[in-house]
Amino acid sequence: MWNNAEELAEGVFEYRRPEVLISEDKISASVKVGESCSGSFFLEGLGGKEVRGNIYSSSMRMEFESSDFCGIREEIFYTFDSRGLAEGQDYTGEICVVCNCGEYVIPFSINVMQYYENSSLGEIKNLFHFANLASSRWDEAFRLFKSPAFSKIITDREHLAVYEVLSKPPVKEQYMEEFLIAVRKKHIVNIEIDRNAKSFDHITGMIREKIIIKKEAWGYVNVDIWTDAPFIRLEKQHITTDDFLGSIFELGYIIDEDKLYNRKNFGRIYFATPYQKLAFEVTVSQAKPRLPETLREYRSVLRHLAELYLAFRLKKTSLNQWVRDSQAAAERLEALIEGGNGSGSFFSEEELQRFALLKEQFGLAEKNRKAADCIHLFFPGLDQDPEESRDQSLKRLEMMFAEGCRSPFLYLEAYSIIKDDPLLMIRIGAFELQVLFWAVKNQQMTKDVAGQVFGILRECRNTGSLLQKIIEECYKELPETDSLSAVCSFLIRNNRVGKKYFRWYEEGIEKDLKITRLYEYYMDSIDFGYKGQLPQAILMYFVYNNSLDSRKKAYLYASVMRYREENPVMYRNYWKHIERFMMDELKKKRINEDLAYIYETGLGPETITAKVREPLSEIIFTYRLECTNSRIRSVVVTHGQFQGESVYPVSDGRAYLQIYTENHGIILQDADGSRFVDTVPYTLTRLIREEKLDWKCFDLEEVDVRALIYLYAAGRLKEESFYNSFSLFNRAIDSPVIKPAYKKRIIGQMIHEIYDRKETRVYSKYLMNLDYSMLTISDRGRAVEILIISEENDKAFEIIRVYGAEGIGVKLLLKLCARKIYLNNGEYDPFLLKLCSYVFRKGKYESTILKYLEKYYEGPTDVLSDLWKAAECFEIDDEVLTEKLILQSLYAGYRSELKEVFDSYYRRGGKEKIILAYLSYHAHAAFMKDRKISDEIYGFIAREYEAGEPMNDVCRLALLKHYAAKKELNGKEKIIARFLLREYMSREMCFGFFKDFEESLIAPYYIEDRTFVEYKADPANRVVIHYLIEGMEEDGDRYTAQVMENLHGGIFVKHFILFYGEVLRYYISEETPTGEELIKSGKIRKTEISMESQESRFELINDMMVSRSLQDENTLARLADKYEKQKYIVEHIFKMM
Repeated sequence: MWNNAEELAEGVFEYRRPEVLISEDKISASVKVGESCSGSFFLEGLGGKEVRGNIYSSSMRMEFESSDFCGIREEIFYTFDSRGLAEGQDYTGEICVVCNCGEYVIPFSINVMQYYENSSLGEIKNLFHFANLASSRWDEAFRLFKSPAFSKIITDREHLAVYEVLSKPPVKEQYMEEFLIAVRKKHIVNIEIDRNAKSFDHITGMIREKIIIKKEAWGYVNVDIWTDAPFIRLEKQHITTDDFLGSIFELGYIIDEDKLYNRKNFGRIYFATPYQKLAFEVTVSQAKPRLPETLREYRSVLRHLAELYLAFRLKKTSLNQWVRDSQAAAERLEALIEGGNGSGSFFSEEELQRFALLKEQFGLAEKNRKAADCIHLFFPGLDQDPEESRDQSLKRLEMMFAEGCRSPFLYLEAYSIIKDDPLLMIRIGAFELQVLFWAVKNQQMTKDVAGQVFGILRECRNTGSLLQKIIEECYKELPETDSLSAVCSFLIRNNRVGKKYFRWYEEGIEKDLKITRLYEYYMDSIDFGYKGQLPQAILMYFVYNNSLDSRKKAYLYASVMRYREENPVMYRNYWKHIERFMMDELKKKRINEDLAYIYETGLGPETITAKVREPLSEIIFTYRLECTNSRIRSVVVTHGQFQGESVYPVSDGRAYLQIYTENHGIILQDADGSRFVDTVPYTLTRLIREEKLDWKCFDLEEVDVRALIYLYAAGRLKEESFYNSFSLFNRAIDSPVIKPAYKKRIIGQMIHEIYDRKETRVYSKYLMNLDYSMLTISDRGRAVEILIISEENDKAFEIIRVYGAEGIGVKLLLKLCARKIYLNNGEYDPFLLKLCSYVFRKGKYESTILKYLEKYYEGPTDVLSDLWKAAECFEIDDEVLTEKLILQSLYAGYRSELKEVFDSYYRRGGKEKIILAYLSYHAHAAFMKDRKISDEIYGFIAREYEAGEPMNDVCRLALLKHYAAKKELNGKEKIIARFLLREYMSREMCFGFFKDFEESLIAPYYIEDRTFVEYKADPANRVVIHYLIEGMEEDGDRYTAQVMENLHGGIFVKHFILFYGEVLRYYISEETPTGEELIKSGKIRKTEISMESQESRFELINDMMVSRSLQDENTLARLADKYEKQKYIVEHIFKMM
């Protein structure tokens, strides 16, 4: 810039300022939050001219690879740092190019991208868009669902919690289906089958059939298919959405005749999705050869005879009735045998003999009224040997049972023996069990048999369900204390516990049975859902002799506490045991329904000690989840505030889980690991009611951090007693449990609380180690303000360096800058300079910052100008800034005069070179470019001229032209004009504007009669005027060519003397490196008649021509005489000096 000023001072100007082509008129870009984006643009000098200068930015975030440039074509590389800006924010600013071609502004706009995934349907900005994509392009939507960026389109916290659970690898299509259902963007996909059953009659070979399955809505469906029949073969056992053609799938299945096992076969095909289960029934009958009708009827009648006999033996019918019905049946049998094919050929010899005996026996039975001997007719081998004892008969029947016989006639005969002599039954084995069960089924149990059962029960090891039914029936027949004692002893000896045995233990205690461990088995079998008052005997027994496990103790103690008002004595006896147990269980973090009641009732300010605060703060958030779906094996819980997920096992349809805040997600998981949100129903119950506990009993330094989050989310930490320790703030920052996004929210709240408390110095230490990248602009700004107020200058400065100054009050930034300048002893710091500039542009400054900027700042001319004005207001010595401003304005061709700046500089005695350069720049603009400049500039030029200071032609010519344009000149101005006219006329530099001076100043130079043609062009070019002077009489039309003289800096001049009536026709051509071209043409006619008394010879000639045209001979003679006299004087008296 200084070289440029020296050239200007010497009057060296470029005819045309170089022009630059900037490749970008504005810059628009996008950047991911927290990242940087880079780009470039080109500066190219037109016409091969070199471009030199500097690049500046209005933003601290915009950096350049190099701030200066020089060359014909330069690429400018820039980088924008978005750290600290918010997603979706548009950031605007300006890039200023200050160069020898001028000063240019390139606006820029950077969008911090709010990231959206693209799809074939366009950008996916929300879940509605996603659901539309899923409904039409499921596979594409599933790829997006698995993408980590998918969470960015979820705005609802609860929905986000659900997604986090369902997005854990491996991600299944079923999970996306669950998610869409959970966020209410679609319905469950149900399936239906075209029919519920199919029958196949008399099949004779393999058959293939199909079932049409239809899904009712769009979405993912996962169907498991199986059958319970071996004769059904399925072509597919699993189908998904991909298997459907539209909404239809045809399932093929085959009936395999080789695997049919009965004449009539039944089976089912099952269809199960996570949401429903359907069954398709299949019935198949075989085509088997049919028996002859006579033989079939014979066997049917024979079965009927057996049924009649059993009914008679069980006393369900009378002897007479049985005889009549049996004889009728026997007669039918006789008719069938005699008429079968005419000869009885359908029947075996054994059947014919049996019928003859049967007929004979019926006759004896009718005569003797006795039917016992008929049994062998229905089951050969059951007839009793007359010499056989009952004991032997029973053993024989048992052997038959062991060999596989399961006839009801066997059970009938065996039970008849036992009933007659119960003592013959000395144990209860498999045979006795079946016999007794047959008796129970047929209501044949007697008290004697029941007594024997109880008598031998103590030694029995069989505990199956059949024996349980037998015992129950026996007790109905013999409900005595001994019987009950036998049952209880039997159950205890065999370690039988559970709800189905509880009635025996309960009745045993009611009957005050003295059986070892009866009370323990009572507690082992009780239903924990029972909330009635426990027997006094139980309470008294366990108050001193309590060996129960913790679950049963919890139930016992909870019962005591529930009925403490009804039984206060017992409650007092138990309290010490309860309290000790309660504290032990708390420390172990155990919880169930009964423990919850104990904690609710038993805990108070005096019992909530330091040892139990932390575990209590965890288990207080326990919920019971109940689900009837047998497929569910575990429950997964997530919280919007916490990292990861918690998995809780499901046992007997129940799970106990911790839920801390409303922003949580509950996912049910089956044995295969599949997860379900809202599609599997469940109930949720909180075990401990929070209002039962006083949180003021807790020390925030000891409780679980998740409990603190609950208190924070519920607004409970607004209470003074909790808040003044800032426990949550410290622990939230350090805890690995809490998600960064929620830490961001908590920390933001705490920052604002610190600021509002006006005790920033006390709490600023909490802000020193924060991760400021996770904070919002507002929160980060407020935190930095606290640091500045607390004079943590280095920390505040470093945060601003990394994340920017957005969100920070300008007044506090002003304080920070002033302190940093002081602490750095005013030494140059590039970022501090940027920050000071930022503050100044925001309209805030003071003397320290102004001095710093005055010394180091470089930037756009308008900013330098504003800075100069501010420095003047503070009366700061701004010579360096003033010179910098003047030099840059001259270098870049800044059009504003900077009147006040130069005036101040001139008054203070600035450097002559800079003063002359400034005056020359504006003089050149006025003289060469006809630009209007202020009278003050001309005044400065005149003053310099008078003072004898070196001055170039452009300043003097501009001043001379300015005087020529004035209507009247004062004495001093006339003197200067006379001297300058004399100088330039002597240098043969005569310009047309000289004629504008009054006659007294130009009379010596005889220029009034001259006609001037002036043309401005590049001094390096050759300018030629082609002219033709036409008189009153035509002298021809041939043009004369003459090179025009460059009098100064590209002002080409040619003067002519025209006489009255003559016309000057001309055109001007300019020869440039690219060739010759016609630039200007025109004509000038001499029409003036001189009325002045003093006339030049050229004026006299002109007047004579006018007189001649008017035929005024007298005037013509007088003028001719005067012309001759002047000619003589000039030629003979005046001599050249």
